[in-house]
Amino acid sequence: MKSSSDLFPVTLLTAELKPQWNEDTYLLKPNNSGDPTVSFALTRFSVDPTKKGKPILWLPPFLHGRGEWLAYAELWVKTLLNAGYDLWFLEWRGHGASVFNEQWSSNRLHLLAWCDVPAALDFIVEQSDSPVKIVAESSAAQVWVKAMAYEKTLPIVGSLLWYPALGRLSCATYVTRMNWESHALESTRGGVKHRTGHESLNRHLFDELMLGQRALLGRWQSGVFPGRLRVIEDPALEKPLTKWMSSLGDAEYQTKADYYPPGKVSPALWANWLDELDP
Repeated sequence: MKSSSDLFPVTLLTAELKPQWNEDTYLLKPNNSGDPTVSFALTRFSVDPTKKGKPILWLPPFLHGRGEWLAYAELWVKTLLNAGYDLWFLEWRGHGASVFNEQWSSNRLHLLAWCDVPAALDFIVEQSDSPVKIVAESSAAQVWVKAMAYEKTLPIVGSLLWYPALGRLSCATYVTRMNWESHALESTRGGVKHRTGHESLNRHLFDELMLGQRALLGRWQSGVFPGRLRVIEDPALEKPLTKWMSSLGDAEYQTKADYYPPGKVSPALWANWLDELDP
């Protein structure tokens, strides 16, 4: 089967015409992480697959597949499509339509940030001929931090962090921000999974998210700055976010934060914020 990309092997898994949008799911195999079995799913939501909308890469919370995410994000998708965007949704290794790689137990945040996210961006740019905006939701902000600190030019024009898990937060707050509080998690020595689903994390990656990121995310620790950035955060967490954003230094003039209680922001409002990220 011919690859859907000239960059690396890409397989079109499904192409579905749904009542409100088109949903095309690709399996990317970038061969850039030292494990030749790594592949992950990337789904394009579009109004017309023959036309190229403004691209957004959506990085979802961990332990969420596409179906589970759509259960609460359908209105967001509709709003973005109506605003002229194409939404590209990445499913982390072992999540949703993505497969479990052979070295699954060795998956780490830096591999997702330095291998999977850049590969997804490169493929989206190839397909759309445009630089990409990123939305990093909840726990995905931790991958975003590592990816943006990586000393490589990424084809993005701006990022929106959606209630991110950043700064020195309590474990209870982390669980809430990662959208794990409403799920029964089954923990073993090797990993953590949804008791009622198949999305899972190896134990080291889970521990990185829960325990190993607080000091790292307390301040920006790279000479590479993230570029245009808007953060939507709960007013109760303004203090740790202000500290983190102040550590961005020279990039501070490109950053903005807005504080709203979760559930109080309309999709149209953050669609406007995305438009503001244009250079």
